[in-house]
Amino acid sequence: MFYVIDRENRHLYEDQLDQMFRLRKKIFVDEKGWDMPVRDGWEIDQFDTDDADYVLFIDDGGNVKVGLRYMPYCVPNMTKDVFGHLLYEEPDGANVYEMTRAFITQDVRDGTYFPLLLCAKYEYLLWKEASHIIEVCDTRFLPMLLETGWHMRVVGRPEPDESGVHVPIMTPVNQTALDLPRRRFGIDKPVLYRVSDASREGLPCRAA
Repeated sequence: MFYVIDRENRHLYEDQLDQMFRLRKKIFVDEKGWDMPVRDGWEIDQFDTDDADYVLFIDDGGNVKVGLRYMPYCVPNMTKDVFGHLLYEEPDGANVYEMTRAFITQDVRDGTYFPLLLCAKYEYLLWKEASHIIEVCDTRFLPMLLETGWHMRVVGRPEPDESGVHVPIMTPVNQTALDLPRRRFGIDKPVLYRVSDASREGLPCRAA
């Protein structure tokens, strides 16, 4: 299942957060060759603060397989502070979120987890009552995302880097945005949970 890790429950996931930062180093630095600072085997940056929420797929053995990082756009974030020079326009509205540092581990890149990731993405955003999501997207993923049916807008110019070409896109968040991947991939129940206390079961973040 996917789980939300935030400032209140972070202490429950110390091992998984350690895995996440090490996987980010392995995937972004070692595999993709991105020039990023590494500290004690972690890829961690100035935006990994208390304002960051992480959505992780954690298997039954406690192993992290997929990771996403979310920030409210109103606080310091990567899209605004690092890629702001690419934007044609500033997102308007207090409930805009950005997503960065998305990864899937090499052993599960057969497509099995990707549909679940798309659903978890919008379950989180609906739970947070976000109005839009902004992200700097690898252009190789754009055809697949457009086929899903989302009403995405390109909001900045493309820029090449070490691993391809990336472009800022913004997508409205609503129930339809979640229903589209659910219908396409036959997913009929929530995939995202949040555990508030070590003694309790996780509850769905979106019971839709």
